[in-house]
Amino acid sequence: MSTFNSSEGEVPNVDLNKMENISSLVTTFEDKDLITRNVLTYYFDKKTDYVFIDFWSYVNGKPVADNLVGFDKDKVISLCENIINFFKR
Repeated sequence: MSTFNSSEGEVPNVDLNKMENISSLVTTFEDKDLITRNVLTYYFDKKTDYVFIDFWSYVNGKPVADNLVGFDKDKVISLCENIINFFKR
């Protein structure tokens, strides 16, 4: 597990530009008066061995969610293996 330094009670700053971009997942839904787009972009931080997921959600062109979360690389690998094994059944 990695240690992140930050001021007390604050989320540490993360610079995605210093990380390797792994992949993105984009979904779009369009109907008469509704257009939604969800974007998940995965980044890998070699320094901390963490995978960061940058999540954006737009409804009718306006951002409604913008979140960044990080997980230990081994947990992400385990999750991916579980998903693959589920679909192999």
